[in-house]
Amino acid sequence: MINATVLLLLIALLAGCNPVETELSTSSSAFPSNGGSSGSSSNNRAYAITTNPAVQLGSGRTPVAGMNLKPYISSTVYTVDPSYYVDSVYRLYGDCSFSSSAARTSTSQSYDDCFGVTKTDGSYRGYEAGGFYFDVYDDEFYEVNTFILSNISFSKYASVISRLGSIASSGNNSEGVGFTFPPSYPAFPTFLRTESQNSISQSINEDDETVTVFEHSETPQQLKINPLCDYANNGFYDPVNHRICLGFLSSFQGVVLSQDPSIVYHEIGHAFIDSMYNSRNFALKRYNGNLWVEMMNAALDADGEDLDGDGVPDPSNDQLAEYESAKLTEITTSLGSLAYDEAGAINEAIADYFAYSITGRKHIGEWGLGFIKADRPLTESDDVHSNYVKSSQLSYPDYINYNVYDPNNPTEAIHYTGQIATHFFTAFDVMLTSYCSMSPDTARLSTLSLIADTLANIGDLTAKGSDYNDDGYDPETAISSQDEMGQPLAYLNNLNPENAVLFTLVVNPPNFRRFFQVFSRSVLHFIVNGSCKNSITKDQYEQLLDSYGLLLFRTYNDNLNNLDMEFSLLEQGDTNLGGEMSTNRENDGLELLNKVNEINRQKSILISKEQLSLPSITDNRPQAYVFDNRSDIEKVMIGMTYAGQAASISSGIAGYEYNNGNGYVSPGEIVGISLNLINNSNTTAAGVHILANDWDHLKLVTDEETEEVSVKPCQINGWPLESENGAVDLDPSDPQPGDCNYASRDNGKGEDPTDYAAPICLIQVRDNNETKWVTQEEYRDRNNHFPWNCLNNDSYFSSGYYDPESGEECPAEETDGCIYQSSYSQNNECYLRVLKPTQHAFFSNLKPQKTLLESLAQSDGSEVALNASSAVFFEASKYIPPGTTFMCRFRVRMNNCSDCFDDPDYEYDDYQDYEFNGHKPFKVINYKFTVID
Repeated sequence: MINATVLLLLIALLAGCNPVETELSTSSSAFPSNGGSSGSSSNNRAYAITTNPAVQLGSGRTPVAGMNLKPYISSTVYTVDPSYYVDSVYRLYGDCSFSSSAARTSTSQSYDDCFGVTKTDGSYRGYEAGGFYFDVYDDEFYEVNTFILSNISFSKYASVISRLGSIASSGNNSEGVGFTFPPSYPAFPTFLRTESQNSISQSINEDDETVTVFEHSETPQQLKINPLCDYANNGFYDPVNHRICLGFLSSFQGVVLSQDPSIVYHEIGHAFIDSMYNSRNFALKRYNGNLWVEMMNAALDADGEDLDGDGVPDPSNDQLAEYESAKLTEITTSLGSLAYDEAGAINEAIADYFAYSITGRKHIGEWGLGFIKADRPLTESDDVHSNYVKSSQLSYPDYINYNVYDPNNPTEAIHYTGQIATHFFTAFDVMLTSYCSMSPDTARLSTLSLIADTLANIGDLTAKGSDYNDDGYDPETAISSQDEMGQPLAYLNNLNPENAVLFTLVVNPPNFRRFFQVFSRSVLHFIVNGSCKNSITKDQYEQLLDSYGLLLFRTYNDNLNNLDMEFSLLEQGDTNLGGEMSTNRENDGLELLNKVNEINRQKSILISKEQLSLPSITDNRPQAYVFDNRSDIEKVMIGMTYAGQAASISSGIAGYEYNNGNGYVSPGEIVGISLNLINNSNTTAAGVHILANDWDHLKLVTDEETEEVSVKPCQINGWPLESENGAVDLDPSDPQPGDCNYASRDNGKGEDPTDYAAPICLIQVRDNNETKWVTQEEYRDRNNHFPWNCLNNDSYFSSGYYDPESGEECPAEETDGCIYQSSYSQNNECYLRVLKPTQHAFFSNLKPQKTLLESLAQSDGSEVALNASSAVFFEASKYIPPGTTFMCRFRVRMNNCSDCFDDPDYEYDDYQDYEFNGHKPFKVINYKFTVID
């Protein structure tokens, strides 16, 4: 089960930007003490390093202590105009202004205090009026320098928002059909956070535990930027605290990352990515629906006052205040959630491109990272590339994990894989300038705007996909009479708002396929059929995308995950809209579903998910690696907490104190399991995704003789056999709700008791001399284990008085001798529970006929350390009897998959979102192990 030579690289979850291996050290100052302030009080003048010092120093640069950087300061004189004058001093706070003029609306918003530059200790410095000119060795110089670069960055972001409106307008108008189909709508919202839109819609469904409402925040959270952060060899954006840390080079005194404008722009780019990705989510919050129901019932029982005049008693003001206090915080999500995943690689790529969009220099970090060989090129023509690369493209998947400074040794890192996307973006710019008569600046702005719209679409948790998708949509005039909060006509992106966080982070997260499919759909509608119509063809674009190995999709998914506009919209109550959309597009000669011209697929090779498997029992390679070293596991858990994804461990039932480091799953341990998957094909399997979240793989079966109802695991790929308690459908060709071939439409959260998502791990039992597989809940009942001894499932709990001997709940009037306990009686993960922040794992690639470790092999034969993101982490109950055997049903797919994303029965249209609740898009990998004390 374990190989002692395998190491677990303790980079837990993506906490920010980690371009190099972090060395924790302390430094009181980045520079030697040799000079005081030279502040001036005239005209608020200031200078900044806006050109990379490496440009003047060249490739032979060697920094020395106290070196003079004055020659590399820009000759441009900047006027610093801080927004706030507090206690007789200025603070380096910046204002932001955004405006957009789209086809349907024009908006303009200004925000005070949207970012602030802090001192080394994180507090805000005061400046005298006009005194912003300092010596290059003063800390104040770098604060002012970073303030100026931040203003430039926010100005670029404002240009992107403005450009989004014009791209959307020109794209639709040139198609000649107006807004007649959702894919031609911009996903980026037509409004930003405005003070006038701060009302709350409380649409409560009494059957739901939680409901989703919309509330508009009045002001954005301030971005805090520390230009001289006490952090060695690193800079990062912290999405949890919305702050940026710019560190220093420990081996090169005098070099700080804030001296390099491309690094400053890169890190601020991460903040903008976070904003773009959540641009449709800032209003999304969840409320406790159960509490609301309790309040309404209490009001009815007490014959409360009719506060709103609807004839029904309402909760009191005190109850409403209690309900308001139960409101959870604003819901957002991040582009990238693991130490290594392709969403994180895309995040790094876009941050690099954002810096390039400002500087125009096709290289990132030449000064701040060049000394430690962590700088990155953006084009194949860069001198750091080999002649082989210069004559081709940095294509996917061949250049996953490619380090330009050590090309023979793959390193699983998001910065390296992200280079594939940045090289494509810069090549796409060349296409815009060469064929579409755009200036380089306009091309970069257009590309960045398309990226922003793609992020808004993929990160959308409202499941609407666009502001234009609302109740009042008129297909002829594209005028919306949307209600106050814009309630959706249909869910066109992600399953639904209640499951969107799970889908966005775990089930169907951004990867290279999904990102470039959405990006390409925007290119098709807004560029090929829009502003560059008759200049750039669909074939030209597909050939460029394929040259980078990124033509990973068969259709552009115009109908949004196989949503049938003529039928699904009928279910939403609109009898004409679907047909009108189809008819309008057909009349204008536009396909309802744009398909990739397969002739253009030369390098983007797709392979079947069936090529992935575990080693056979006769193979000398283990089927999985189990990590249970206590110190390692603790560090991973701490890392997840730091990244804002803390794992809730069941107190008293599992914990680090039980970890024995024997390489097996033992009672009470917190363990990581990394499947040792093999790629049996002759093509690299790229972006391998392993899911461990609950999914629909059980079936309720009624015994014809006894009429007893039991839960049985569905037989998938022949396992488990019917004799082993496996369930099969009576008619697999006609699946009905609750059947094994019928995936839950709502991820098992609806009212249908036959249709639900279940944990992945089953337990083996002996029944009448037969081996059977049962749920953990059934195993608990068979062994009469008390429900409060189960692992603490987050999704269900109740408290009450229980008989300590029988475990049954005591009547309310007879509690003498009973004990008060938290009960987890509906917990399906009583013995083995997936820790929620690690419900999925990610492998960068599997080379042909190889495992992950073999794919990452170093040329000198040195040990390979696996990222923590390659493992799923579990807690095992201390009440598991040693010798208990589990079978965990992981679902697996890869990014360049021929049968994981689109349905051959529907002309390879993308699977509907609900299908990802079942097994159809995945290869089910059954991993069996026995608990050892």
